[in-house]
Amino acid sequence: MENLIIIGAGGFALEVIDLIETINTDKETYKIIGLLDDQKNDFILKNYNIIGKVSDYEKFSQHSFVIAIANPKIREPIYYELKRNDIRTPNLIHPKTEMSKYIKLQDDSAIIINYSTQISAEVEIEKAVIIDSKSYIGHETILKSFVTIYPGVNISGKNIINEKSEIGLGTNIIQGLSIGSNSFIGAGSTVINDIKDNVVAVGTPCKPIKER
Repeated sequence: MENLIIIGAGGFALEVIDLIETINTDKETYKIIGLLDDQKNDFILKNYNIIGKVSDYEKFSQHSFVIAIANPKIREPIYYELKRNDIRTPNLIHPKTEMSKYIKLQDDSAIIINYSTQISAEVEIEKAVIIDSKSYIGHETILKSFVTIYPGVNISGKNIINEKSEIGLGTNIIQGLSIGSNSFIGAGSTVINDIKDNVVAVGTPCKPIKER
């Protein structure tokens, strides 16, 4: 069994704990040692203790880590810090994910895919991507590094979701579009045109409303 430490102790960490426990029902794979979080001390999350701040990771470098933080700007530097120190960051994929055998993703790259998600053929998923529950990722779509897909998102085929972008709850994106780096698509949006870098965009049809 692989010892695992969770970075983050917010709402998404609850989902990650549930994901790990579900993986373990099929086969005992991971043992959760505890959580690291900068904001909470002497705190217990679902029977698991906070055992230090994020900067304390070096004390536990013999273990593996999962980054349970949805915000890409926070997740990115933590990921690179762990990798500079050769720390393992396994992919966590829910057993109820429906995933084509033709998708492309790297092992040990901190990818998290939650329950009832469908991923079609020739999808490419880069490092530290989060795909939350009940989302659909269409054929030949590329999810670049540190993208966060929130629950219930539908992405059609041949889309490019660029680095550190966030796709809000229940968003629909039609085929062949590009979402710019570090952009945020608001919940419930319908994207019918490309979205440029560094913007917040919302609505049906989805339009930029401010710089990010």
